[in-house]
Amino acid sequence: MQFPEQIAIGLLFSLFAYGAIVGASQIVAARHRLVGLSLLGVKNPLRSYLLGSTLLLLTYGWFFGTRGYEIFSPGPAASEFAFFLGLAFLAALSTALLIPNLMRRPPVLGLSPPQVSLERGILTGSRGRGTLYLPRGSTLVGHPSTLSGLEQGLPARPPAWQAPGQAGTQAPRAAICALPGLGEGTRSLEPLATHLAERGFVVLVLELSTLEYPDLLALLPSGVAYLAAHPEVDPQRIGVLGVDLGADLAIRSASGDEQVRAVAALSPILEITRPGLHILAEMSYLQGMRWAGATKGLVSQLASLEHLPQGRPCLLLCGGEDRLAPQDDRAASEGEEMMVIEGEKRFSLPRSPAAISLTADWFQERLGE
Repeated sequence: MQFPEQIAIGLLFSLFAYGAIVGASQIVAARHRLVGLSLLGVKNPLRSYLLGSTLLLLTYGWFFGTRGYEIFSPGPAASEFAFFLGLAFLAALSTALLIPNLMRRPPVLGLSPPQVSLERGILTGSRGRGTLYLPRGSTLVGHPSTLSGLEQGLPARPPAWQAPGQAGTQAPRAAICALPGLGEGTRSLEPLATHLAERGFVVLVLELSTLEYPDLLALLPSGVAYLAAHPEVDPQRIGVLGVDLGADLAIRSASGDEQVRAVAALSPILEITRPGLHILAEMSYLQGMRWAGATKGLVSQLASLEHLPQGRPCLLLCGGEDRLAPQDDRAASEGEEMMVIEGEKRFSLPRSPAAISLTADWFQERLGE
């Protein structure tokens, strides 16, 4: 076989190997529900199984069916085939890891807002930005739209608050200050915040506007101060909630704030872990790299496992399929409540109907009348 023919069969072999490796990766992605490796998503694994099997059958049938003579004739040496196989492997790996990142947004973004009638306002200030959810019949009138809270000279709390246009009075409500996970916006908590507001809570969802330590420690106290001064809120019934890194921040901030009466941590990280390829079950490869790089240092600095609030209710809620940060049994040994929602992953947990209902019930019991 002449040199040009050897190059040609080598390139054809690379194409064959590329298709076969991509096909095999789709079968693996379907088997292990790896959203960061699947080209078609994991909601319907049958599609990925079908795509992978089809690619394997077509590539093997095409290459060995049409190039049998060249394959079994003296041709490129084993080292040369290894070179072409390496090229194919790199190309296939790039396809399987990078295309999912381009095709889909992170699973925690792009949520459709629920169709409910709630009062909602966007708050901005020097200390951050957030979204305020108020139960039906509430109002933002007379309350500054800033997170600076007590520094703005808020109006004195009336002895009995009355909503405009309503007869009678209403007692101040319990409130919850919430923090989303790393890389998520306030909309990622909209289903949970909406449900809590429907249950009568005033809910403030803050953005993680900074990832600089210790600056981010001021975010939650600012939100709690805002809620404590709100005329519709009972300052003795304020809880905090966080997801992912926001859960660690909620635990750490609440440990030094006696005004916080209850803490719910959804998918907390607690300790530095090595998620490995498990990260592809939650997000794409590039998203996973950003998540792992940003959380590694902050988790160590927050040290939330060492700052679990003592003497106050604390809920640690995890997904049964969350393999990014396996929870430490020591957390439950300190009197905290640890619960698991089976079938949920780290970033799907705050959107899970079961988790939303459980969290609302838990706050209702701890912050109720």
